Amino acid sequence: MIIYAEYLFLENFLIGWVLLALTSSIGGVISKRSRIATGAALCGLYSFIIFIPMTGLLLPMASKLLFSSLLILLVFWKKGGQGTQWRMLTRQLLLFYLISFLLGGATLALLLLTSTRSVSNQAVIYIGEIRIIQIACGIFLGYQIIRYFVRVLREQRNAERRLVTLSIRIGEQETRIRALLDTANFLRDPISGKLVLLVEQSAIQRILPEDWQNRVRLIPYASLGNRNGMLPGIRPDLVSTVPSKDSDSTAGSSIQLDVILGLVADPFRKGFQGEKYQGLLNPEALQPKK
Repeated sequence: MIIYAEYLFLENFLIGWVLLALTSSIGGVISKRSRIATGAALCGLYSFIIFIPMTGLLLPMASKLLFSSLLILLVFWKKGGQGTQWRMLTRQLLLFYLISFLLGGATLALLLLTSTRSVSNQAVIYIGEIRIIQIACGIFLGYQIIRYFVRVLREQRNAERRLVTLSIRIGEQETRIRALLDTANFLRDPISGKLVLLVEQSAIQRILPEDWQNRVRLIPYASLGNRNGMLPGIRPDLVSTVPSKDSDSTAGSSIQLDVILGLVADPFRKGFQGEKYQGLLNPEALQPKK
């Protein structure tokens, strides 16, 4: 089969763009289009490795792992806490692999069903004879598979979400809030490495000391509206769960949490199962320390 360099580049450029865009969207990590385009262009250039003979299994696998890791680093790296950034990049890399496997499987299935001629080498596929309808069907099939898995993961995540009552003490003042346990909050204090309990500032305003602003530490975060945000944080004297017989609260004895308070100016607009909450906490904070 004759391989046309421009088609090889274009095919892998488009596939790289789709993979990176889906990784950004599903992972909830927004990246500029220019960075996604640069990453897609590198995917197109990397496809020319198909012409380089490599023997064995380790060398092609190592080159693929190295390239994909550098690709994710280039597209999704953001300034902020080093620990949080590396955890986010690792999560994005694993998600990138998952999406690649799903789309790759859908593409191979389509090639077999349509008996389309193709060439494969070093994990790169060149499709010589293909129609627009086949491309559309492949993208649609891969999208539906990914959509199904995303829905399953979200349903599992929602099943783990629940509300707990927390007691927060600063100095001699104490108050209680309702907090939602959600793995989406993976913020950590860059200095101590402790998990961050996001809490509405208005909910604890009355227990904040007059000089609380002198005790503030800045916690970097990234969101849809702010890629390089800084959140004021404060170390509480005590945060613990309030035992309750309710099914949506932590039963049994009280659990002391080793967390930093991240003060949120705007209230959480969305409730959970018809009940409002004032805090957002990663369930990992409730796990006993080893």
